[in-house]
Amino acid sequence: MPSKLCPHSLVPTSDARAWVQAGCPLVKLVNDFGPANEYLSINPRLIVTGRGYTDLTLLEQYQSGDPPEEAARKFVVEQSARYYSRNPQVKIWEGHNEPSFGGPDDPGAVAKMSWYGHYEAERLNLLEQMGLRGVVGNFSTVYPEIGANELRMWNAFMPAIEAAKRHRGFLGLHEYAAPWLWWYAGDYQKSNCPGQGNPAFPGGFLGDMGWLTLRYRQVYRYALAPRGLGDVPLVITECGNDKAGGGCPEMPAAPWRELTNYWGSWDGSTDPIDYWRTAGDNRDPERYYAEQFIWYDRELQKDPFVAGATVFTFGSNDPTWDPFNVAGTRFAAYLAEYIRRTQSEPAVTTAAPTTTPVVSVPAVSGDAGAATTTDADFATPPDGGTATAADSGVEVAGRVAVSPASAVSATSRGLPRVQYARVYLLMPAGLTDPTWVSAAAVAIFSKRRVTIGGSADDAGVGNLNSRTVIAVNPETWGATPPLHDWFAQNYPGAIFTSIHATSPGDLVRILLTTAPPKPAPPPATAPMPPVGQPRAQYPRTHVLISPKMTDPNWAASVANSTWSHRYTIGGSADDGGIGDLDSRRVIALNPDDWGGDLEAWYAENYPGVEYYGVRAASPADVPRLLAPFLK
Repeated sequence: MPSKLCPHSLVPTSDARAWVQAGCPLVKLVNDFGPANEYLSINPRLIVTGRGYTDLTLLEQYQSGDPPEEAARKFVVEQSARYYSRNPQVKIWEGHNEPSFGGPDDPGAVAKMSWYGHYEAERLNLLEQMGLRGVVGNFSTVYPEIGANELRMWNAFMPAIEAAKRHRGFLGLHEYAAPWLWWYAGDYQKSNCPGQGNPAFPGGFLGDMGWLTLRYRQVYRYALAPRGLGDVPLVITECGNDKAGGGCPEMPAAPWRELTNYWGSWDGSTDPIDYWRTAGDNRDPERYYAEQFIWYDRELQKDPFVAGATVFTFGSNDPTWDPFNVAGTRFAAYLAEYIRRTQSEPAVTTAAPTTTPVVSVPAVSGDAGAATTTDADFATPPDGGTATAADSGVEVAGRVAVSPASAVSATSRGLPRVQYARVYLLMPAGLTDPTWVSAAAVAIFSKRRVTIGGSADDAGVGNLNSRTVIAVNPETWGATPPLHDWFAQNYPGAIFTSIHATSPGDLVRILLTTAPPKPAPPPATAPMPPVGQPRAQYPRTHVLISPKMTDPNWAASVANSTWSHRYTIGGSADDGGIGDLDSRRVIALNPDDWGGDLEAWYAENYPGVEYYGVRAASPADVPRLLAPFLK
């Protein structure tokens, strides 16, 4: 697909113009906006972003005591007179560059970040009133802190991200790494640090994410996507080699021009690219730097929300920036040709996974992560009809399959009765503690009766236009491939979001404070099969909570009773029957609450479902009631 590499321009250069001519999607101009008209005449669809120097520092603005909205107004007034009104061809503007308030544990840092979040939100609001747009953030490499369990600074900044979505803005981040662009990305540094073992940032190795470059994936997966902000476009507003990185004895971290001697001593044997280890006597450090960016670009292309990444820098107006300057180099010329070549490439597709997502519990063959029992383990209640659960005093109405699966047309089995928006809360892989599931049930059932389960396959099935997966701690499923890529490959069209929680209590807090996705009503016309077809056959048992069971303790009791068998729990009768599966079993709690013959309803709408109606007086009855099904 077309490259996402772009020039960061301090002064006009022929190389930046060559990249625009080659088809780069974006250009960033800093303080010299003269080339904008020429660039737009070459490509009218080019995204042009600008940053103007300012004598008004963010720290001074914060210390002035002004409310964030007033401080933002003063900044926009100053910038408008100095830049916006004089350069009408530039429609998208950055604010302060690389703001920092310290770490989340520093006194007042979170409050300052919250102030800045509201500042940036108001700046975008003011820009929109002027017919302009903005890039928020523009944070330096490794700032603010981010991790599966560290979201404090990003949560504080969230008003700015929400404003970016509201006002068609962008998030801006800087990503630098050295002595290579892939250093501290994934687990590359593992076994590549002589005499020091495996230097990892706190938090360890990250699969397809990074601590320096590709760090943006942590931001989107941990902080933005769970809030419905995963589609806010991102611009990497600076990137390249710099003083971020190193960490091993005698390993430098510096701008690219200061790394060429070190690269000369490196054999490239463990690089994720071939060039340096295969070029032999023809090794060219400028091309090596370019090949590093091609590696980076191929990663950026996998994320549709990335609008572009601007290489720092084309041209220099200060000796400080000379070691970064790529103007007039073979690097710039080589990448211009690469950018031109990519314009005719097809869109990037996720490679087929070599394995299913990693789990630490036994999984039925063909079911990604659903640690369920086999068909032979499913016990029919005594006599094949009505059974009494021992000592419970509650009746279990059990029946054989309403319609034998073999009698159902293979072309219609498990098709949805109508198009509807399906939402599935996917619990972590390998989870054995049912407290997590019962906590999730109590929290989410108080808002919306989504289906809760532990099967990645079951989360994706269904011939539906609208399928949303909310994955709790998706990193537990492994990184070969990451779970979101696995869904893209096996269940395309499913919308993937994630939640990251450290404990059942933390999960409850997140679910109670974050509204579950409520997709727009889906089109009435079903998508063409095989959308939502199961990747492989697996058995499913769905415990159906009746609409009158408003006390979430019903769902919690079911979770505590059945999680060892990975039964799904939900309030959607359709979810119990959907999917082209050989084995679909529904245990309906208090089926009379549905106001009709639920068994007959399944026979008509989802033939082949094995149906059981279970009647209980209170959540306390559930464990004994469901025990016969767990033998």
